[in-house]
Amino acid sequence: MSSFDIQEKIKRTFKNIEFHDKHSDDQLCLEFSTSKKKDYTFYLWIESLWTTLNIGASLKGNPDKYFWYDSAEKLNMGDEEWVNWAEEYIFRTLDKLVNYETRIIQKDGLVFTSFTCEYFDNEWKELTKNRGFRWTLDTPKIKGQKKVYV
Repeated sequence: MSSFDIQEKIKRTFKNIEFHDKHSDDQLCLEFSTSKKKDYTFYLWIESLWTTLNIGASLKGNPDKYFWYDSAEKLNMGDEEWVNWAEEYIFRTLDKLVNYETRIIQKDGLVFTSFTCEYFDNEWKELTKNRGFRWTLDTPKIKGQKKVYV
């Protein structure tokens, strides 16, 4: 499956969302927002050889700051198996981001900063979580140890 094919399939599946292409010769990057009221926009990034993909979010006011994302890399799978897995992963994740209320929680600890993306399905459920060393990341500055972005 080509990047163009997956892009068209995504746009056909999620017709109520406006996807913005960020063109590049070596990758596919789609940005989208589920609500103008959100503090963040989502993105889907696929490397041209389909060996790496990221789904994440950027803060509207600080798009270059480290924030929530989930990443997958092709490791020990055949090409067809990887593409099938990646496509299922993309659509399963986009379904949660597009069809459910979401929030992202930033927690600053002594050593780590973490970002958790949750979706609401009768209760808040964790979609994915990432974290990194607090002193090596350029993260949004928050008051206190926790901030919920809606």
